[in-house]
Amino acid sequence: MNLRMPSGNEEGANSYWLPGGFTMGAIPEAVVDPIPKERARVRFY
Repeated sequence: MNLRMPSGNEEGANSYWLPGGFTMGAIPEAVVDPIPKERARVRFY
């Protein structure tokens, strides 16, 4: 999965991005490589 800290250059990063691994709402964030559909499982609660 290659879990890593975001750089701010990812597609979809907003202009308010700050380094440190947390969103503006203090939620931890990370980046992973794309996961193939056959290896992903989505659950709706």
